[in-house]
Amino acid sequence: MNRTRRNPSHGSDSARLHRPLFRWMPIVAVAMGVAGFAQVMLSPGHASMGFVIMTVSGACGVWLQSAGPLRMGIDGAIIDEFARALHARAYLAAFASIAFTAQIGIMLVAALALLYHWPRELLITVLIGLAMLLPLLWLAMPTLHASWSAAPLDDE
Repeated sequence: MNRTRRNPSHGSDSARLHRPLFRWMPIVAVAMGVAGFAQVMLSPGHASMGFVIMTVSGACGVWLQSAGPLRMGIDGAIIDEFARALHARAYLAAFASIAFTAQIGIMLVAALALLYHWPRELLITVLIGLAMLLPLLWLAMPTLHASWSAAPLDDE
């Protein structure tokens, strides 16, 4: 079903193809990823459960990339300045969140490793968890930003 939204920059009679906004799914994917990382950090003996949670949230992120509002030009949609600007802003926001998370995460892991004298295996496990969290943010954050910065249709 094609759903359209009026684009005021193109006049009152023109319309452009509207992709559905996934407002809550990226939040759920990021929350699952953070919960999986917390599972890895807080219970390293059961880190495999945290890795499974992060893998499932990564699969949600891949689905968001393929079905979300930032899928440009694949399905014959009209690509205008609004879509390009939204795409650029969404990925810039994702880059900022990844950089912030990486810096805070590395400092947190290093501080905890020094404070609690973590063995090498635990440190490697937690760093692998952080390395799994960052690509999840790359997958989910652009859709999260784009979905919340665009105005919804009347029926959403």
